[in-house]
Amino acid sequence: MNAVDDLLTFVQSLGAVYREKIDSLLKIFQEVDAQTSRFRQASGLRCEPGCGRCCENPDVETTVLEMLPIAFELWRKNEAAPLLEKLAHPDVPELPGPCVFYRRDPMIPGHGRCSVYALRPLICRLFGFSAVVNKRNQNIFLTCRTIKKLHPRAYDRAYTAVLTDQMPIARMRDYSMKVFAIDPASGDKRMPINQALKMALEKVGMILKFTNLPESLP
Repeated sequence: MNAVDDLLTFVQSLGAVYREKIDSLLKIFQEVDAQTSRFRQASGLRCEPGCGRCCENPDVETTVLEMLPIAFELWRKNEAAPLLEKLAHPDVPELPGPCVFYRRDPMIPGHGRCSVYALRPLICRLFGFSAVVNKRNQNIFLTCRTIKKLHPRAYDRAYTAVLTDQMPIARMRDYSMKVFAIDPASGDKRMPINQALKMALEKVGMILKFTNLPESLP
């Protein structure tokens, strides 16, 4: 089995309701990845190789629900308790701060990598290659300054094509609504990513406590 299969097996052991939620969420993530991949191919836009500037932003927000796959995986691997203790420590400035899973490149400023890339939340999958909807119900393509600088002509073409509905693009609103539909209680409120992680870790910890199961599986 691959890592996702191991995760789903672990979640299933805690109850079918949790398995259903995580499975539904991961399918949404796959749908987003497929749509953003098609947009990149159609537009010719790409991230700068190795760029991590968006991950260094301390204002990235997500929902607790979107962080649950990571939380379940960390508990499964016995890596949750130390991280939760770190996030809860009053002297540690991780909240809000840049994402704790971002690993900066010590040699190249603005470069780095995500250590939980396969399970990253919605905003990390959509940022740079998605659209918001304005008051006129038009799709407005949003991307980062780095991509605009690297591909100015491709950006201008993509912006116009998206605005005139000539190029399909993922819309943040649509996928946020799909996430909300899975679990309104934990898929509604957006908060700093590290805070959402902390709450997700606490939630899974409580699930484990009340199911009387070990905190990891072999």
